[in-house]
Amino acid sequence: MTPAELLKQVEEAGLKISQLDGNLKLEGATQNITPSLVAALRENKAALLGWLQQRADSFSLTPLQQAYYRGRSRLFDGGGVANQVCHEIEGCWDVARLEQALQQVVAAHSALRLRILDDNAQFISDDVPVIIRHDLRGLPEEQRQRTRACLRDEKSHLMLSTEGALLQVNVALLADDRMVLFINHDGMIVDGISMFLLFHHWYRYYQGEEDAVGYLTFNDHIDALQNERGKPAWQRSRDYWLARIPMLPPAPNLPQTTKPSDLTSRFSQRVVSLEAGPWQALKIQIHAHQLTPAAVLMTAWSETLHYWGAQDHFTLNVTVSERRPIHPQAFRSIGPFSAPLLVEVMRDAQLTFSERASALQHRLHQDVDHRHFSGIEVMQELARQRGLAAARTPYTFNCTLGALEGVNGDALELFGEEVFTLSQTPQVLIDVFVFEQHDKLIIRLDGVEESFPEGFFTALAAGYQRMISLLCQAKSWHQSQFDLLPDDQRQRREAVNATQSAVTPRMLGDDFVLRARQQPAAQALCTLDRQLSYGELYNRVAEVVQWLKSQGVQRNTLVGLVVERSPEHVIGILAIVLAGAAYLPIDAHLPAARRDYMLQDGEVRLVLTNVDIDCGLPQFDLRRPQPGTWTLMPCDAEATPDDLAYVLYTSGTTGQPKGVMVTHRNVINVVDDCQRRFDITPEDRFFAISALNFDLSVWDLFGALSVGAALVIPDADKSGDTEHWAQLCAQYRVSVWNSVPAIVRMMHDHGDAMPSSLRLLMMSGDRIPPNLPAAILAKQPAIRQWSLGGPTETTIWNICHPISAENCAAQVIPYGRPNANNQSLICHPDGTLCPDWVAGEILASGMGITPGYWRDEPRTRERYLESPETRSRSFRTGDLGRYLPDGNIEILGRVDLQIKVNGYRIEAGDVEAALAALSGINEAAVVAVKSANGDMLVAHLVGDEAGLNPERIRQTLNQHLPNYMIPSRFCWHQALPLNRNLKVDRKALSQLALSDTVAQPEARSEENGAIEDQLQSIWQSVLPVRQLNRTHDFFSVGGNSLSALRILTIVRKTFGVALPLESMYQFNTVQSMAAHIATRGTSE
Repeated sequence: MTPAELLKQVEEAGLKISQLDGNLKLEGATQNITPSLVAALRENKAALLGWLQQRADSFSLTPLQQAYYRGRSRLFDGGGVANQVCHEIEGCWDVARLEQALQQVVAAHSALRLRILDDNAQFISDDVPVIIRHDLRGLPEEQRQRTRACLRDEKSHLMLSTEGALLQVNVALLADDRMVLFINHDGMIVDGISMFLLFHHWYRYYQGEEDAVGYLTFNDHIDALQNERGKPAWQRSRDYWLARIPMLPPAPNLPQTTKPSDLTSRFSQRVVSLEAGPWQALKIQIHAHQLTPAAVLMTAWSETLHYWGAQDHFTLNVTVSERRPIHPQAFRSIGPFSAPLLVEVMRDAQLTFSERASALQHRLHQDVDHRHFSGIEVMQELARQRGLAAARTPYTFNCTLGALEGVNGDALELFGEEVFTLSQTPQVLIDVFVFEQHDKLIIRLDGVEESFPEGFFTALAAGYQRMISLLCQAKSWHQSQFDLLPDDQRQRREAVNATQSAVTPRMLGDDFVLRARQQPAAQALCTLDRQLSYGELYNRVAEVVQWLKSQGVQRNTLVGLVVERSPEHVIGILAIVLAGAAYLPIDAHLPAARRDYMLQDGEVRLVLTNVDIDCGLPQFDLRRPQPGTWTLMPCDAEATPDDLAYVLYTSGTTGQPKGVMVTHRNVINVVDDCQRRFDITPEDRFFAISALNFDLSVWDLFGALSVGAALVIPDADKSGDTEHWAQLCAQYRVSVWNSVPAIVRMMHDHGDAMPSSLRLLMMSGDRIPPNLPAAILAKQPAIRQWSLGGPTETTIWNICHPISAENCAAQVIPYGRPNANNQSLICHPDGTLCPDWVAGEILASGMGITPGYWRDEPRTRERYLESPETRSRSFRTGDLGRYLPDGNIEILGRVDLQIKVNGYRIEAGDVEAALAALSGINEAAVVAVKSANGDMLVAHLVGDEAGLNPERIRQTLNQHLPNYMIPSRFCWHQALPLNRNLKVDRKALSQLALSDTVAQPEARSEENGAIEDQLQSIWQSVLPVRQLNRTHDFFSVGGNSLSALRILTIVRKTFGVALPLESMYQFNTVQSMAAHIATRGTSE
């Protein structure tokens, strides 16, 4: 039995043990002192006396030591790892003399002999280290190398026991003159600067240099720190940080693919460097701008983080020295003398790099002046005020430049070449360590690569390399933005956007006229009880064209088309474009005020209609054709493909719709591309389900009638009637379906399948839930399913992707790649290109880019950008997306749908995709709403409510999303509300989320009421609140990691159920925890 186990037994018996004059003293109720306990104490007397003496000699840990100690536990996200550095050095040494020198340096520096008892007690041991030998000289070369590789892997991810030495040295003897040193040291006894001092002092002893001076004893340093508490400097620092905490932003929000709780915390390293010449050039620039190297390199790192996805405003965890001048050798002593400092980075896009670096240096100096209140204490206060997630600062920066005169990275290679090194830190994702070595700048980035998407860490390091290389040039200091895109990614973008394809210039309607003359008897338009041939359609169109010409219609003027869906709406569209004018589609059932606004704003003088309206303008009733044969009059000779074909009004941010102007050339390009891409033939039958004022209808009409195919038109009064749709599809053997996913869902659910005649399914206009194409693929694999996208301003679609089984299995349907003659870039707000995996606004360019907004030059200038150099135009789509390494774009939502909760930027699309991936959820939409406890996420769901309770959903989401992205509430619907274009109506969902219909139950649960009563008392005894509701979120009422541990400890003792720390995110209310405990019982 170990001393620790014995002492636990003593404690559980209600007894107290101590030492007195070399003997054990036991106090407490005599009936609890059993013979077996006394026998065990006698048997382990020596070990217990030693342990008690260590306790008597112990002193407290620094806040950072405590953090490192606790970080070894997997109770914390990103934990289960020691703060440790491993060095692998090649050379040849006298191992006995090397060991003697090691023992001398350990004897001289007390911190190297620290042993950790628990998270608040350590003592200085008298033990001396030995070098562990591995003699590999007799092994074959291949086995030697394999054994060395195993040693490297083992030592680079080692966790030294806190009960023993936290410094370990191994030597592998490869040959008589070839050796490898493996040196491991823990951050609880050696900080970054002390690492250099360790090698420096060790080498001096090895060389036989005497060292008569004494060094600082580490417990004196602890005493000095504790004596500062309560003093004026400490009080000023405390007041400073307590005032700043509410303003501190969260850590950089980089793209991550693995939750912190799921990480193995296995680190890997990338190195950024400057040779002596460029480094000297950079130092000249630093001096010229009156800055420090630390501030400049930290600003460069911040620029890099921002380029790779961090927000403009974030917090970096910066390592600073806590050495105090309390001893002549205080600054040459080895030990854990560092502490974290939370530095606020505010990137002002209007400032130059020099100005940003100056601002950051000013902030850094201010913060350093108030370092007496430790960064660990600041994090604890952050956790108390805002929850555990807000206190996580997993991006650390440690710059040692100029820290100690005469000691730098050169010390690491005093014994030979350092061929491998790696550091690891609990609860850290990337640690940056800066130093000089052999007159070069060396920056080591040690990171948990598995936390990020594939290739991200390597690209990020390459970006930092590029950033500091640019700063060697004077002109870079006056720039406010930097292009850091890696060359391989730039080449992929260029390849993906190389979409050039020949297009024959012509007018919309020309192909229809040609087909009508070639195949006048072929079906053109079909309804349930009517059919029009190409010849009949031609004749009807010619009549309307003649009327329009008689009214003096002109190029680039708008003709109103106020219609219901019917064959007449097709006649109207063809007539207007063949007359050389542009059509303005208006839903006949729009409110009169909105209809009249569009007619007036469009300067409409003529109207075609198939309903009874009075709009005060000359109009042609398409329902009443005149008998006779009509011939198309030739278009105005001056008409060109760059004239307007139609203007489509879409919703505007001002409350009034905006008219998007679209040319003949714009539409011809996408029609030609789709006809080639999808193998459209005269035998195809298109289902015209999309509304006339939705641009999907443009492809239906011209995609079909340009090749001699037929258009099947559902009755206007049968909107949403899936039985009617099924009847039409069966009657005419519909082969091409083009609509928003919500309509596809309706049709699929009608018969648990799509129409059997279908060969091509085109979905666009909204997010495609992966389970929809998956269900179709399972039963009808022959149907080609495509995702298409693009705003009206890029002409129907400018991007597409074939949906595969792999996409469905991965629960992600890529947005795709640009179609013919179109290009897509993803950009930061400053216009620089986003690297792979980083979200930005999608900028579209190419032949699909429309001229702008009708009679609205200011709005056109705002959204349509022109490049003076290339004279090319691009459009800011407002869509949020990111490039994937395979060249596809993944859409994440809208820029204006980004949500911020507790300082964290959240892409609604990320959360919705994770929700839709859950079995039982068919559709999901997420909105943010205000609550008494601040902004919160509300998820609106369609699916199997009975099979999915909120706790189960949260538990599953917790495996894929950061905790701040998990919705607080879940609302179930029969169907999500849709707007006029059949897209999810998020405004309506926000209003629903604010209403009482989504209020969560507050009453005592009848089923788990007794458990809830006990839990409520436990929570209330620990948390800093007087009144606690059973549905209050743990973190919103002041819970943090320490109070969580206390609650979970009491829960284990009370209910016999052991819960890990991260369970507080899953069971973050009394009700949810009670329900979980009830299902677990007391089996543990």
